Amino acid sequence: MKLALLSGANPRTCKHGPAVRLHEGSWRLNVQGLVDSSLLMHVEGYEASNLIHNGMMIPVNGETAIVQLSFGVRGSEDYITVIAEKVA
Repeated sequence: MKLALLSGANPRTCKHGPAVRLHEGSWRLNVQGLVDSSLLMHVEGYEASNLIHNGMMIPVNGETAIVQLSFGVRGSEDYITVIAEKVA
């Protein structure tokens, strides 16, 4: 299963990505187009934000977790796409 956390987001105009519900299991992030921006991941129920990178794993131990991405530093990219893929 694959879910888009960001799809063609322009760092200069996008405030944050949608809130996406990830089901229990391990999820791998596939980040495309990221050059000089930094993205933060907010997970419902946790105060800390994690700086994301390509290949990062997200373990979901409960039934679901709501994840949302935002920009820590806005770079010069034309677009950024982040796809979460469930690992079997």
